[in-house]
Amino acid sequence: MTASLASLTGCAPAMLAGLDSLRCSGPDCRLVAYCDLEARLVLRHAAVPEVRQELLDQLSAEAEDAFALRHHAARLLPPALMGQPADVEEIRLIDDRGTRLFLRNPALPQDALILLCASPAGAETLLPAARRFLLGAIPTGLS
Repeated sequence: MTASLASLTGCAPAMLAGLDSLRCSGPDCRLVAYCDLEARLVLRHAAVPEVRQELLDQLSAEAEDAFALRHHAARLLPPALMGQPADVEEIRLIDDRGTRLFLRNPALPQDALILLCASPAGAETLLPAARRFLLGAIPTGLS
């Protein structure tokens, strides 16, 4: 079954189930969050162990800043250096806290998925399912 990600925001149980299903499909995924970039606000999230609101706020701000920087760089660089537009924009940040993936659909640039994984390999494992989720295909197990 497919459904628009935006249509799930009004249906909290389906959104939460989808986020949790996505988080559980990665061996070292700690958090999956749906974020409104304009408000810098995590609207829904699934995390194990639970995370503090301060971390959610920080991740949403990092995601918004990262996409803004990417947009600024795209305006300054020759088009050949930016490559072809993708169906999902992605940014990866790797540091001692783990790997953070920020994904957004260019058609809905205010919405983003945030994933926090322990390793780059764990994040890479989740990437195809995260892309499908963002584009509206609900992870297996949801109807």
